[in-house]
Amino acid sequence: MVAVHLPAESGPAEFEYAGLRGNPVAREPLPGAHVSEFTSPRGEFGIGMAVAELDGMIDGKPHEPSLDVRRIIATLPAPRVCGEDPGCALLANLPHTQPRSTLELLRRIGIRSRAGTSRFEVEASLQAIRALLELGHEEMAEGMLDALRSSCVGDWRIAWFTGVAALVRGDHRRAYRQFDIVRVMLPDEPTPNLAMAVTAELLLLAAATRAEAADWRHAAIGHYRVTWRSNHEMISAAFGLARILTADGDVRAAVAVLDELPAGSPHRDTAGLTGCLLHIGGPVTELTETDLRIAAGRLANLSGARRYLPTRLILLWTTLVWLESGGRLRNPESSIFGTPNTETGLRRGIESGLRELARTTPDPDHRIRLVDLANQVRPRTWF
Repeated sequence: MVAVHLPAESGPAEFEYAGLRGNPVAREPLPGAHVSEFTSPRGEFGIGMAVAELDGMIDGKPHEPSLDVRRIIATLPAPRVCGEDPGCALLANLPHTQPRSTLELLRRIGIRSRAGTSRFEVEASLQAIRALLELGHEEMAEGMLDALRSSCVGDWRIAWFTGVAALVRGDHRRAYRQFDIVRVMLPDEPTPNLAMAVTAELLLLAAATRAEAADWRHAAIGHYRVTWRSNHEMISAAFGLARILTADGDVRAAVAVLDELPAGSPHRDTAGLTGCLLHIGGPVTELTETDLRIAAGRLANLSGARRYLPTRLILLWTTLVWLESGGRLRNPESSIFGTPNTETGLRRGIESGLRELARTTPDPDHRIRLVDLANQVRPRTWF
């Protein structure tokens, strides 16, 4: 464990330390294998933001794409238990994804909302703090953290959980500073960079000025990129980097990042569908036939994906709007998914897809809306 005194928090000068205002936002972890101070990722956050509307097309319910802080905290890798006390082995086996169960087990072995000074008590208290923060009880967790500070000087986990507590409270600037302290103390670890990246993204979303937004965008891209390059298990970093690159107008780079997901990842379909939507997500007047063809080609390889049908509908609809807005095809006789690239052909394809989607939706009211929409979009006939 690295023993250093945690720097006091102050004003704007800290943001130079935090990687803004001209200083590098992130450093590559040092080469060489090491035993991580954190657990493996306990899940992912933010991976479905670009495809949230697809779920709404399926079930008829609103799906607001947003970064959920509770989800972020629950899925970030957690600090490992330290110490040679035999009881610490028990703590290491506590359920990292079930905070209520963790607190109940700690209660049974005598750890409550206070902090002891023995190694076992310190480790147990840190586990209780983690669980409390994941349940949103930041005031109780911060009280336990304050009780530990004098006996845990130099323990990076105090800074880590202080950052998590700040994240829960919505004090993102303080969270960023605390995670940066951990990054400096543990330069080989990707997790502090991931925490800084998503915190910078939250600050970017709340930025009041263009200059501030540019700083936080630069920070988020840097930390997401370092995290993803150093550990391809950090799937949240890939999707986060793709989000920021897309918002920055670099769709090609965003799609390239998503294409780097390991072949065996359960999120490959989501990445593929996201890439498809990104290719056709700009203003329709700026789309080209190449954009539509690339999106169609990507989608053709995802026919088994759960969100395939609504994605196909969006692609057909976008192609129809593009044609009606003056788009011209090099080969009008060609088709997308067997649907002729004519207004009539595309309308028939959309109508068929809407009726198919209506048969699969669990919501009767949404089914009626989809059928009504299919009737509206179908080609006009004399009969």
